[in-house]
Amino acid sequence: MSKRQIALVVSGAVVVAGAAYLWFRARPKQVQEPAEAKAAAEAKAAAEPNKFQERKRVQEPARVAELETVEELKLKADSGDAAALFRLALLHLNEDKTAGIDHDAPRGLQLLHKAAENGSVEAMM
Repeated sequence: MSKRQIALVVSGAVVVAGAAYLWFRARPKQVQEPAEAKAAAEAKAAAEPNKFQERKRVQEPARVAELETVEELKLKADSGDAAALFRLALLHLNEDKTAGIDHDAPRGLQLLHKAAENGSVEAMM
């Protein structure tokens, strides 16, 4: 290699090193939180329920005592009432012990589909 070629290689290495230095210097610095602040943030996150992990129920169950008896819901559902079908489906999906309905997911989904076909917007969602 000639002296000229060596000088070009060295100058190229200097340019690359300078660009790398400027790039690293321009990056925002990562500030580490103090241990107390990090522990407080973790405690706050643990205290708040995670909507995605703890979501067991499809939706809030329709409380039969506030609305109607199960027998009335079944009669209305048999006649094709979309709202009654939706409420009855939620009772099956969420196993409402106060109403005396056991968990029956296939039946609940069947009722949801029927409620959606009959025009229940809630069941369509």
